[in-house]
Amino acid sequence: MDELVLENLYFAAAHYLPGHEKCSAIHGHTYTVRRLVVCTEKFVDLGELKAIIKEYDHVLLVPKKHEKRWKSLTTELAQMGAKLRIVPIDPEPTVENIIRDMVKRIEKRTGAKVACLEIFESPNAGALRRKRCCGGKRK
Repeated sequence: MDELVLENLYFAAAHYLPGHEKCSAIHGHTYTVRRLVVCTEKFVDLGELKAIIKEYDHVLLVPKKHEKRWKSLTTELAQMGAKLRIVPIDPEPTVENIIRDMVKRIEKRTGAKVACLEIFESPNAGALRRKRCCGGKRK
């Protein structure tokens, strides 16, 4: 199996965490995809991987259960000249769940397996997902 590696890609997104004292306010981060390693036996376009990450750029990451409410606001906001793109994250948009969502998208669309995905929401806070899939080696 071949390993493809992307490092230091960025996306800016807003989110909120319902019920959390500080993070229930809508706020944003410039997320850093510090490392993405995918394992594949077939061709995977690096541009496709970058495009999937770009789908999280300049969006509002919302809890999956709030998706319909936010979608109903897009027309009203458009009338005011504002664009609202939402990406629902199940169950809510923590960095750990953003990673799970991104892994699902990458694997579904490319057929590759994600061995490692590391995303930071600030210089010193983030999450890492590692999985054995590249010839049994852990990267």
